[in-house]
Amino acid sequence: MFRKHLAIRTSVVAVLAIGAGLAAAPAPAATFQTLYSFTGGPDGAAPNGRMVLNAKTGLLYGTTVSGGSGNGGTVFQFDPSANALTTLYSFTLGGSKGSSPQTPLTLGKNGVLYGVATTGGGSSACSFGCGTIFRFDPATKTLKTLYAFTDQSDGGTPEGGLVFDATKSTVFGTTVQGGDFADCQGGCGTVYKLVLATKGFSTLHAFRSIADDGADSTAGMVVDSAGILYGVASNGGPHGSGIVFKLDPTTGTYTVLHGFDYHVDGNGPTSVLLLKGGLLYGTTLSGGPTADGDGTIFSMDPGTGATTTLYSFADGNDGIFPSGGLVAGPKSSLYGTAKQGTPSGAGAIFALKTKTDKFTALYDFTGFADGGSPQTGLVAGAGGILYGVTTLGNGTIFKITP
Repeated sequence: MFRKHLAIRTSVVAVLAIGAGLAAAPAPAATFQTLYSFTGGPDGAAPNGRMVLNAKTGLLYGTTVSGGSGNGGTVFQFDPSANALTTLYSFTLGGSKGSSPQTPLTLGKNGVLYGVATTGGGSSACSFGCGTIFRFDPATKTLKTLYAFTDQSDGGTPEGGLVFDATKSTVFGTTVQGGDFADCQGGCGTVYKLVLATKGFSTLHAFRSIADDGADSTAGMVVDSAGILYGVASNGGPHGSGIVFKLDPTTGTYTVLHGFDYHVDGNGPTSVLLLKGGLLYGTTLSGGPTADGDGTIFSMDPGTGATTTLYSFADGNDGIFPSGGLVAGPKSSLYGTAKQGTPSGAGAIFALKTKTDKFTALYDFTGFADGGSPQTGLVAGAGGILYGVTTLGNGTIFKITP
């Protein structure tokens, strides 16, 4: 089912007028502010994973893909009350503890963070290593490697973030390489679990790029109250445009819930799903029923697999290529980012009301001081404020109040 809604723009990007005679922009309904601009030096560059908020302290944590003292990316802490960034850890490119982290961190017990690095770890099967799973304690600035991928049956290049089980004693994640090599050069990727106390690692599923499976799960997963995992793979499936899957980690039962069809409901789901009100919400990077095929927003009933296209991006004015996933925020809306499109081509922030499916374009990036190419999605803070990062140039941290 497809429902196309009018894009209503509620803010206008503030730009410097070069030359005379340009009228002042009307006051925006959404308030946007750039909080920090990365330099590409010791503070890192290209924050490519959604930040995580420690609600007890009000501090945000994130990673950068590159920069830092070892040129392999960083773990950073950001205090939004003071607009102060602290580099907590610097990875060494290709180092044994991992490098180039580009996925969201996951907050565990006592403020400890868990994450993955896409390279490093010591395996010679991949350039600069096949990636790691790590534990990081912000209080002591101590990083411990929990597992190093080998790009064999265990997988390699973990690009999806981690998710906990109900007891927070086990983490689950995905890789985009390794696993089954029959249908994908380099492997189609895996779903895995790691028991934290013992560092016991096991592969739960090896993807295959065929009609009843998928490949390239870049987004990580969500878990419901029964412990069932839900995720997406950007390729494979019955139409070759990616899938939504569920996996029972207790029994190992893997089920494809939906296969996307490029010109019908989108192509290439690359962002983590949001579980809200018994439904799954997500985005596809491209495709959809419009002529432009610039991506979609969809919902799914996980019990039946019934999928509804809530919005289809078109003509670039509302953004194109939504890739960062959705977050529940104020005003009964879901919020997300499109990494390109809009008049400047630098991407946008948008909102979608869950009751009416009304789409609202909130902010157009200019690609200058405010940054551009927001690829990671948003995180909800106190007081209805949303925080995010951009990757254009060295990247920025921003906030927006819808």
